[in-house]
Amino acid sequence: VSTQSTGTDFICWVMSQLVAVGSGNTLLAYLLALSNNLGLHLQSIVSNSKDEAERLIKENLRNHPTAHSLSDLDKVLSDQNVRFVLVSGVSSPTQVVEKALNAGKHVFITDKPTSGKDWHNVISLAHSKKLKLGFGYTKIHSPEYLHLKNNLSKVGQIMTIRITSRHPKNPTETLESFITDDIRVARWITGEEPVTVYSSFSHSRDHGAILLKFPSGIICLIDISGFSGNGVDHRIEILGDKGMLQINGPTDDILRVYANSESKTRVISDSYLKHYRSSFETQIKNFISLQTEEPEKDLKVVQSVTEFLEQQSKESSKSEKKWAIPNFHTKKDKIRVSILGTGRMGVVRAEGLLANPNATIVYVYDIDLARAEAIASKYGCKAAKTVKEALSDEVDAVFICSTSSGHHELIHEASKSKKNIFCEKPIALTLKETEECLTVAHDNNVLLYCGFHRRCDPEFTALKKGADDGQIGHLAQVSITSRDASSMSSIEYLVTSGNYWYDSLIHDFDISRYVVGADPFEVFTVGTSFIPELKKAKQLDSVAVILRYPKDIVCTIDNNRRATYGYDQRLEVFGNKGKIKVDNKVLSPIIFSNESGFQIETTQDGMTRYKEAYDGEVDHFIDLITGKIPKEKIRVTPDDIIKASVICEAAKLSFESGKTIKLSY
Repeated sequence: VSTQSTGTDFICWVMSQLVAVGSGNTLLAYLLALSNNLGLHLQSIVSNSKDEAERLIKENLRNHPTAHSLSDLDKVLSDQNVRFVLVSGVSSPTQVVEKALNAGKHVFITDKPTSGKDWHNVISLAHSKKLKLGFGYTKIHSPEYLHLKNNLSKVGQIMTIRITSRHPKNPTETLESFITDDIRVARWITGEEPVTVYSSFSHSRDHGAILLKFPSGIICLIDISGFSGNGVDHRIEILGDKGMLQINGPTDDILRVYANSESKTRVISDSYLKHYRSSFETQIKNFISLQTEEPEKDLKVVQSVTEFLEQQSKESSKSEKKWAIPNFHTKKDKIRVSILGTGRMGVVRAEGLLANPNATIVYVYDIDLARAEAIASKYGCKAAKTVKEALSDEVDAVFICSTSSGHHELIHEASKSKKNIFCEKPIALTLKETEECLTVAHDNNVLLYCGFHRRCDPEFTALKKGADDGQIGHLAQVSITSRDASSMSSIEYLVTSGNYWYDSLIHDFDISRYVVGADPFEVFTVGTSFIPELKKAKQLDSVAVILRYPKDIVCTIDNNRRATYGYDQRLEVFGNKGKIKVDNKVLSPIIFSNESGFQIETTQDGMTRYKEAYDGEVDHFIDLITGKIPKEKIRVTPDDIIKASVICEAAKLSFESGKTIKLSY
């Protein structure tokens, strides 16, 4: 017993005796954390052999506990002075834990509980004996995660949690134990138990994704892998209706090299044990103070994840029809264009056409004639009073930029007038109407091109090229974040925009197919309405999707209508040799800093973020109908249009039914 005076009080520590059972670097990391704990004394180390235990003590520990082999475990546990047992790196952990509990010891195991009745049994045993059974929930005890939790109020109502959890190959750790850690994080952040659990993993179970939905509507997506090529890659972001919190991983392990006219960033491989060393000490302190945990609730969720893995369907998709590219007419002269719809996108297309030397705007049309006349005056063209006038013989092609609900009718009229058509997404608001549009265009030998602009974005195309060239090895995961700035669209527009699937998510589905270069065969979706006006109108504002692709490729999508910090468009591909990430663009390289931190100016709308993409697809369309590009080089085929629509319908059905939907094309 030792005492320390604190003025008028005396604090007394009784040195509790602890036995460590196991071996390996994880055990060592926790033992080193013990050295800073004044209330705990390491009495013995029990390993596979006494020699192994002695070597561990001699090479790494300043104090001198006694060494034992596993055959001595019962004798060591019989010591009444031993109060705690630390277990790590043993081949049969539940058996060791059960022995220690039956001997009346509190047990801390550095693993996390995984599915299976053995863990349920030892947890029940600990409860029945009123003993503490602690687990190595590493993240929630780390300083950065604790700091994140303390700042949750700053982001308001939590809407989306996105967790990235990638680990280097480690034969002593199972992916399931890391899953448990991430599920605990989600439960800890929300303070709720999930009501929806879905998972999709590779057949080798070394990578996959988990989707959770909580009673309050919060959605959590987890990307997880057991073969990270650049060390531990742990990230978390929490999107709320007032902002976002992020932990982007270890920043002190980044080496930036500026030499020979090159600028490179190299992430020095970070180990799990190094990254969370301060967490180990906190875990031990909480354990010996006998703070309560509820591992059985984690096990319940993990069991649901495991059940999905056991029932996971085989890869299969059915393609019923391949849509041919029509033999549309081309001309070498300057293309004469009408723009139908002079709203936001009509103006974007007018700017792109004015910059193209092979196109000229003849007419603009809008149901609001005054607005059409104002746009016509600005761009030096005529304002058509009717659609028929805008489709006169003076015109070769049309850009349909009206509201989505009007696309179907305008495509039919333009096709029958023999005009090549560029139409903003979506072509139509149902699969049936989309097929009708493609049919009428094909029957009249006109090109119907859909504005999936991300296929023309320089950053996204560079990412795809890098993945196709094998820079990241075998593609395993695609992660898409697609969030509109809260200032970008009015509530009135969102309520009347058709539906979330065709208005917004169709872009995510298309870019996913484009990057992977294949068709998904299964989709699962959850969604929530947080904005009161949208909830009343039965429109979603927050959606998460998991798409399963052949060759064990998994795509996760989080899409939200309400990012208060600006327009958020990110795309990441991950493989067994690395990852490629397209981050958000900034408007200026200037960084302003003061006592509040660092501030950068971000893009607030798609017109700014995707200007190059919008201009690029206008040029591509004009090049197609002037014959400069053969139709075989078209970037958006009729098949691409149909398949995006198929996924929209299936995602909507998945949301409505709460079930996984198989895709047939």
